[in-house]
Amino acid sequence: MTHRLIIFDNDGVLVDSEPGIRAAQAQACAAVGVVLQPQWEAQLRGKRPAQIVDTIRQLAGVHFTDEAFFAAYDAELDTLFRACQPTPGAVAVLQRLQQEQRPYCMGTSGRRHFTHVKNTATGVAPFFPDDRLFTGEQVPHGKPAPDLFLFAAAQMGFSPHRCVVVEDAVNGVQAAVAAGMPAIGYVGTDHTPARADGLRQAGAIAILEHHDQLLEIIDALD
Repeated sequence: MTHRLIIFDNDGVLVDSEPGIRAAQAQACAAVGVVLQPQWEAQLRGKRPAQIVDTIRQLAGVHFTDEAFFAAYDAELDTLFRACQPTPGAVAVLQRLQQEQRPYCMGTSGRRHFTHVKNTATGVAPFFPDDRLFTGEQVPHGKPAPDLFLFAAAQMGFSPHRCVVVEDAVNGVQAAVAAGMPAIGYVGTDHTPARADGLRQAGAIAILEHHDQLLEIIDALD
């Protein structure tokens, strides 16, 4: 059997960085005179930083510069990311993929510098050398557009229908669907029914509660 290429999102899937990202967004919003609203979370999650800023401006109806936002955002992220942890079972499933010689890579909206910081802090960096790490900076359009996942598949030598995406964000699931790739919705750090329902409604074919279930779900696709 020829294995599918597994494309992992990073934030909230392999590294438990989403609470830090929310905290940094709140600090940056406060610095530009905006109160970050909890109901905005689904619209922000999974997007590239520049998209996040544009979305906050639209939702808040307040004009501020990218420079003012990122001055506060990046300083906070650098501290928070150095303290983040891997999601439960992430390192173990990556070890198994290596042992079984299964193809995998990362497709993240995060910037490459901060992705390296997170990956190093959580111990997943050795699994993702540069030829397995693809970021939103490398494509014209961020999630929910399919560009990043299609780019990752092409670089790894796989057609879209032989890929599977692991995502925790509605925007990411929508990007996978648009790319013609089945998406698995990861809820390992947030088991609420609303999270799972949102991912299913976006097009996830299965819900993953712990990484030790991943290969069973993927192998059932073939």
